[in-house]
Amino acid sequence: LPPDRSLVVVTGASGFIATHIVRKLMQDGYAVRGTVRSVSSSNAKHLQTLSAESGGEGTLELVEADLLSTEDWTNITASASYVVHCASPFQVSGKDDDFSAALVGTRRVVQAAIDTPSVKR
Repeated sequence: LPPDRSLVVVTGASGFIATHIVRKLMQDGYAVRGTVRSVSSSNAKHLQTLSAESGGEGTLELVEADLLSTEDWTNITASASYVVHCASPFQVSGKDDDFSAALVGTRRVVQAAIDTPSVKR
């Protein structure tokens, strides 16, 4: 168990890889704040079930977030010690705009981590 019960933000928490990361963090006793597109989606419900079955002392808080929104991501990273960025806008056209959207979202998350004093460097 982490001595300080560190908070880890995991973006795109309902994704395949992120779900495994969330499970492992909770098993290891971390508090996890996972971002999802909608807390009422079936993917979010799956995460809530996962939280109950993790077998660890960690906790899970789900928050809605959109990488393409201009919302203030520092509200999401507040008090976090770590940020694991797994989210990406889901578009399948294969056009350059798809990659631009992912880049913009990644920059937002990274800037929030930089602007949050509690995030370890």
